[in-house]
Amino acid sequence: MEKYIVILLMAGLFMACSKEAEQTDLPSAVEETVELEAVEQSVERLEEELRSSGGQIEAAQNEVDELLNGI
Repeated sequence: MEKYIVILLMAGLFMACSKEAEQTDLPSAVEETVELEAVEQSVERLEEELRSSGGQIEAAQNEVDELLNGI
């Protein structure tokens, strides 16, 4: 009978420890998600800046072409 009690106590301790491990992993998963969202937002912002700068590059290229045609 004592063996069963010891086994039950050990099983309970094991389950409690495994739940603690799961709970400690949750904050790191949340941090990773937040970091991923920040990276995605940065990528979107950079893509937007590239699109908007494309017009500026084209305008500058046109100016260079006009200057070269004037030579």
